Amino acid sequence: MPRIIELLLNEPDFPASRVIFMMAMSGLSGGAILIAINSATEQISLHQADPQYFVAALVLLVLMVYTQHYTMVQMTLSVEETLLKLRMHIGNRLRHADLRFIEQIGGAAVYSSLTKDTHIVSQSALSMTLLGRSSLVLLLSLIYLGWISPSAMLATIGFIGTYAVIHAYVFHPRLLIRFDQGKSGEEVFFRHLQALLGGLKEIKLNRGKNNNLFESYSRAAGDISTLKRDINAEVTRSYTLGYSAFYLLLIVLAIVIPGVSSELTVHVFKITAIVIYIISELDPWLTWIPEIARADAAVEELHQLELKLRLSPHAETHTRLAEPLRNFSTLSLCGVEFCYQDHHGGRSFPVGPLNLTVRKGELLFIVGGNGSGKTTLLKLLAGLYYPDAGTLLVDDRPLQTTDYSGFRELFSAVFPDFYLFERLYGLQDVAPEQVHHWLRVMQISDKTSFANGAFTRRELSTGQRKRLAFIAAVLENRPLLIVDEFAADQDPEFRDHFYMQILPELKRQGRTVLAVTHDDRYFNVADRVLVMADGRLR
Repeated sequence: MPRIIELLLNEPDFPASRVIFMMAMSGLSGGAILIAINSATEQISLHQADPQYFVAALVLLVLMVYTQHYTMVQMTLSVEETLLKLRMHIGNRLRHADLRFIEQIGGAAVYSSLTKDTHIVSQSALSMTLLGRSSLVLLLSLIYLGWISPSAMLATIGFIGTYAVIHAYVFHPRLLIRFDQGKSGEEVFFRHLQALLGGLKEIKLNRGKNNNLFESYSRAAGDISTLKRDINAEVTRSYTLGYSAFYLLLIVLAIVIPGVSSELTVHVFKITAIVIYIISELDPWLTWIPEIARADAAVEELHQLELKLRLSPHAETHTRLAEPLRNFSTLSLCGVEFCYQDHHGGRSFPVGPLNLTVRKGELLFIVGGNGSGKTTLLKLLAGLYYPDAGTLLVDDRPLQTTDYSGFRELFSAVFPDFYLFERLYGLQDVAPEQVHHWLRVMQISDKTSFANGAFTRRELSTGQRKRLAFIAAVLENRPLLIVDEFAADQDPEFRDHFYMQILPELKRQGRTVLAVTHDDRYFNVADRVLVMADGRLR
């Protein structure tokens, strides 16, 4: 059974019995129209025209149109409802997933699954409806053909069955492989496109870099084009074989067999009409089966993404979230170790063992060379990374894995790769006067303002956007504030203002501030200066 059908049948709200009934009525009425037309033409050939056949054909047509329309609407609504639930389910798992796990699988795969794959599944709703209806019409037409000529029915079943076996065991497996390869190729292309857009300034300043990047981009685009051509070639071969087989069947039944068998001669016109009708109903199969295969591959990708998220280490659920912590006296790392892994699962950069105690109200500076482990230390302190060994303690109480979601509520942060959200999420009730105060403190009130829960302008320089991210973090009013190389993108005048005025003011308010910095001229502002080197505190 196709995965897309399984996905729908597993939905408790899917009106399966009603949809199946209406689809059956649509298919049966479509097949019955053929019988009515054939019977009417036979009567006409005998000069015995009966208006009842005309009325019956019209009634069957209305029934077919109504039931087909109902089925198509219901299938479309059901698929969209199922996709909505799937998007919400995966999105919920994403927000509760382990940060390190998401960093490892990368955003391109997630983005592709939740946009492209869901679009492919959405587009398959109508094709499934047409296939279901055509299947029933085909079944009734074969029964009718068998009533007229059993040998013609067997020949038709033989042709259709042969094509079905060839498609199932030759073309379908190849298509699934190509779809999987195409998915990987698109992720590679997406990464190169991101590099082209994100690094546009850099490549415009360096022709060699520009050319090299475009060569990689071109290779990725060429690989996708080759894969798409291979997919289209497989679909075309399947399509051509199917139509060739079915029209060969028509030639055999209409011309060859009547010439050697008197059994079919008397019914040759009826048989020809039925076979032509069958061929018209097989057209959706030839056209839409590759789309169903593509939708199946997309459903499998979505299922694999959901499975990865569900089985990822330290995955949380809304039913297992710990009660948020609101305050603390001490925060300690005891023998904490952590190690990054490469794509093959090998150890690439060990951090620790780390031993550190942070006291409430402290202003701590963390210094060290690039790649020394400063940001990793902050992520371990904030519970964003789970240690491979050692213990994280709050007020001398060891944290369990289930405590981490509540523990993280102590922190707000501005990391170097910060994200400036469209709105101040989580701060719906913040007083506009408070936001305007911090805009003035951060010396950016002349660049943007605050209205309707959002900053009025976000198209600013990196340093200015970072100030807005800092304001959002401060307004969360958490006991612990992390600022990772915040001042690196600020001008000297504001940098002095930040270290000499803003950080001391936050300390006076009772905040604990952990700041990664390289500005040694301001080290005297801190209560302590911690030095990281080669993944350890010195």
